[in-house]
Amino acid sequence: MNVFHLIWEEGKAIVSKPKNIIFMLAVMCIPLLYAGMFLYAFWNAYGMTGHLPVAVVNQDQGTTIDGKRLNAGNDLVAGLKKNNNFDWQFVSDQKANDGFNNNRYFMVVRIPENFSKNAMTLTDQVVKPANLYYKVNADYNFVASKMAGTGLTELKSGVSAQITKLYAQSMYFQLDKLSHGLSDAAKGSKNLAKGSSQEVDALNQLKNGFKHLMDGVNQFTDGSGKLASGASDLNNGAKALNAGVQQYTGAVSSQIAPGATQLSSGLNQLNNGIRQQNLGTNISSLNSGMQEFYSMIQGLPEQINGSINPAAIGEAAKQQVVNSQTAIENNAVAQAGDLKGQSETAANGIVAGITQSVTQSQGSISQSLNSSLPTNLEPLLVAAIQKANPTLTPVQANALAQGILADPQTKSQLNQLSAGVAGQTVSTINSAISSSTPTIAGSLQSSAENTIGQTAFATAQQVAQETAANTASQIKGGIAVSLQQKDPKTGQTLESAAGQLAGGTAQLAGSNGIPFIISSINQAAQGAQTLNGGLNQLNSNSAGLASGASTLAGSTGTLANGAKSLASGAGQLAGGTAQLQSGTGKLSAGAQKISDGNAKLSGSLAGAHQQLAGTPTNNAHAVKFSQPVTAIDGTHQSVSTFGSGFAPYFISLGLFIGALLLTIVYDLGRPAGLSTNGAAIALSKFFITVIMGIGNSLLVDFAVLKGLGLSVSAPWTFVGFTMLASVTFMAIIVFLAGTFDNIGRFIALIMLILQLVTCGGAYAVQLIPSLIQPVGQVLPMTYSVAGFRNIIDGHQQAMLAQNALVLTGFLALALVLSMISFTIKFHLNNRAPKPAVPHQDVTAES
Repeated sequence: MNVFHLIWEEGKAIVSKPKNIIFMLAVMCIPLLYAGMFLYAFWNAYGMTGHLPVAVVNQDQGTTIDGKRLNAGNDLVAGLKKNNNFDWQFVSDQKANDGFNNNRYFMVVRIPENFSKNAMTLTDQVVKPANLYYKVNADYNFVASKMAGTGLTELKSGVSAQITKLYAQSMYFQLDKLSHGLSDAAKGSKNLAKGSSQEVDALNQLKNGFKHLMDGVNQFTDGSGKLASGASDLNNGAKALNAGVQQYTGAVSSQIAPGATQLSSGLNQLNNGIRQQNLGTNISSLNSGMQEFYSMIQGLPEQINGSINPAAIGEAAKQQVVNSQTAIENNAVAQAGDLKGQSETAANGIVAGITQSVTQSQGSISQSLNSSLPTNLEPLLVAAIQKANPTLTPVQANALAQGILADPQTKSQLNQLSAGVAGQTVSTINSAISSSTPTIAGSLQSSAENTIGQTAFATAQQVAQETAANTASQIKGGIAVSLQQKDPKTGQTLESAAGQLAGGTAQLAGSNGIPFIISSINQAAQGAQTLNGGLNQLNSNSAGLASGASTLAGSTGTLANGAKSLASGAGQLAGGTAQLQSGTGKLSAGAQKISDGNAKLSGSLAGAHQQLAGTPTNNAHAVKFSQPVTAIDGTHQSVSTFGSGFAPYFISLGLFIGALLLTIVYDLGRPAGLSTNGAAIALSKFFITVIMGIGNSLLVDFAVLKGLGLSVSAPWTFVGFTMLASVTFMAIIVFLAGTFDNIGRFIALIMLILQLVTCGGAYAVQLIPSLIQPVGQVLPMTYSVAGFRNIIDGHQQAMLAQNALVLTGFLALALVLSMISFTIKFHLNNRAPKPAVPHQDVTAES
């Protein structure tokens, strides 16, 4: 109950004097004055930039584009006159510089004389920038200069968009003209393609006409050549005819007529000889014999195939070899040469090799004996020692034996013994091997003789059988091949030649053969008699024939010369026609390419026209071209003004400063009445500060929410959080100032300074040095600022609850620490009895 008593005493002490009430109310208004004044002054600072004077100097001379006059500087000035972002003042260059130097202008913007001209160089080969010159008076006010710089950036973007729009409109106008020009060009190219097509058709007809002409000329050339050749041949023939006629007329009288008489006489003699030799009967007999011979040739392969058996012939040859086995084996042994000498030589080589190997192994035998003798002798020596000295134990005997064997003299004797045994062993082995040399040679000779004889007999059997069989097969195959082999001259086999011969004899014996010849000779004899009479008459008329042949030879010579001249002219005509045809073909091909190119050009121009015609060129697209990207703000925060953004920061500062200033007019160290414990004093002081804190928060909330119009979705939550922040700050100040007095106030001031830069109220925590960033995490104002922002945003309830919970933790911790520290102080101050003097005045004057 002492707590309530102290609270009552604290309240009574405050209200007992009017000046105390005034002081407490004044302190209660400190957060209102601090936060309210700051927020009121800068609540909409960016909305007040229209009061910042900015000088604009327009020196632009303008330019001409597509026959139209353009002055981007005047357009910009006209737009600025409608713009309220700044207090635009359009002055001369000198006045702008004077005002800037005398701090009458925050910024000067100068539009140069080539602004419009450079802005329209986008279609030129060399693009020149359209510059806007400006200078910001940062010395006058840094924040205002930044605002002016931001406004200038927006101005530059607007001007760029306007110039881009003008350029786009100009470009679209050119595109429209280009589209119409492409349409006309496409139509002209289409007409040109039609004309080219007609030209190609005409050239193709001309080409075909020249082709027909060339064919006719070629035929004419061939004909004239043939005519010349025929005329020459005719002349030569006429000459030959003339000579022949001359010879004929002489021959008829001197040779033909007497020859005809002789022919007639000879044919009569031939006819009489055929009859005497009986030629018809002999030909018939020959035909019969040839038919029998052909039949024998046809059956010859079958007879040969049945009469030759290669397997039987091979088996017979093998049997003949069996009968001669002994002779073959003896002959093979005899052919092998001096087997005895060869066997002895081989045996000597074998013995020499063995002897050398045994001799080389003498050292290994000696080493083996050296290593094994001590081990083998040790049991024998132990037994001999025990037999000679029965009193010795086995261990002693064994040790004595090992000592004897380890003695150097013993080792030397054992080594000599090993060497001697090894040498004797090698000598004995070599002697035994050398004595067995004749036996080895005899065995080798006997084995060689048996092997040679058996091998020779088996080989002879196999060779005889295979050779005989293969030979018989080869003979049989050779006969068959020979029967089918063709003569290299006639290309006929024996059978086909016999068949052809039989056919020939049959024809010779037939009705059209010898019998027909005999009949023809009879008729020839009769004809020869008739010819003899006609030649006599011809001889009388040959003189006229010789005269006509001479005249014909002279005329054909003249004809041959004219035909040669005609052939030469026809060749020249053919060459010219060929060149003309080749040129016409090339001309036709070139015209076809021109026609195809015109058709393709027409299609391409028409396609380009359609694409350009489908491209929108209206004003809306020009505007879109100038501003292709539009930023869409998707944020939902309610911070729309400078003041609403800084409200959490200034409210927190005002509440903390108000709590700190309370310690000036209200003594937090001494109680207003008698107390029995320090915790009660702490609670009573805390109760008074809670009332002050609630009062602070209500005044601030009313000024911000109603006076400045801060918009929050949950006003009562905002009021409650303000109370929580204020009471938390009061609890911390109560602990520091009530416990440490002035030192505590100094610590609170240090906390305030640290919180100014680390709470993230003015700038984001990430912008301050990383060394002091963690400090804000252990100070309460960081969480009060964050909580106020959560409430203003209206969509961060979870973070708000977290920040409120942290502030509650600070409040509880400060209250507990106050109770502990006040209790300690109370006990320290009451260790010695002192008269209790009630303290009634809690003001600075008491």
